[in-house]
Amino acid sequence: MTNPEKLLRATEHLIIKEGAHAATLRRIAATAKSNMSLISYHFGGIEQLLAALMHKNIDRFLDYEAGLLDDLLKQGKPDLEALVKVFLLPLRLPAIYHSDARCAEVLHAIYRHAKEPVRREADEKLVQTVEPLLRELSLLLPELDRRTLLWRLNAISAASMNLAPRAPSRDLLVVVSDKMISRDEDDFDEMLRCGLSILTAPGNLNG
Repeated sequence: MTNPEKLLRATEHLIIKEGAHAATLRRIAATAKSNMSLISYHFGGIEQLLAALMHKNIDRFLDYEAGLLDDLLKQGKPDLEALVKVFLLPLRLPAIYHSDARCAEVLHAIYRHAKEPVRREADEKLVQTVEPLLRELSLLLPELDRRTLLWRLNAISAASMNLAPRAPSRDLLVVVSDKMISRDEDDFDEMLRCGLSILTAPGNLNG
């Protein structure tokens, strides 16, 4: 494994075990059994290192989702359940360097800790990639506008990982908290039921 890969792996390890706040220059170097100066040499700094790890995980996540949707559309007009599965399955992908953790959890931790430029990059990439899925969902749920669909997809992601969604609506938080999924069970059928119920819930849940 190259020095950059060792540093990336160490960073992911710290994020998974302790959270992104633990990914300091000193801790990363110690975990990688490396020198702190190599972080600046290979990445330019801690923020760029986090961005590199984010991109590795997000590319795996989005490539998998795009492949699932392409395969589904080749079979004809998809139904709502099939589209929700396309959205949910990537949430179960293992992280780049640690198969016992989820790619989505690493991304969430980095996003919450990173500075605005890194977060903006992640937002742009995620929104761009989810557009094909949004188009298909809009055909089946014409009563929901784009913003509402985005909030509800965000709520499904949050519920699948037992996280509070990044949304301004108290009503949405109530719906999601009622649908929270046990991490111990890791039950995909339960995740699917949760996703379908959030997408088809009546009323305006996006504030």
